[in-house]
Amino acid sequence: MDRIKVVRQHRKVSVKEISNHLGISTSAYYAKERGARATTIDELETICIYLDFPPYYLYQSVDAFYEVLNNSLSNTMLAFQ
Repeated sequence: MDRIKVVRQHRKVSVKEISNHLGISTSAYYAKERGARATTIDELETICIYLDFPPYYLYQSVDAFYEVLNNSLSNTMLAFQ
């Protein structure tokens, strides 16, 4: 979830905001971001939709991930393919 954290921070979304959206406590969300708790596929999808970041980009190479992240910041919306 390190990449989710990077996207969340770039989007200026607080842990409280995203944990409220998921319906979990902030401590539970922090544990997911740290990898101390498992994240379900449904949660990952919900997080990515909320952050407007396609989940398949999370599995790209580091360079490709940051290129997409930086390019997406100049766009208001990414299209999920």
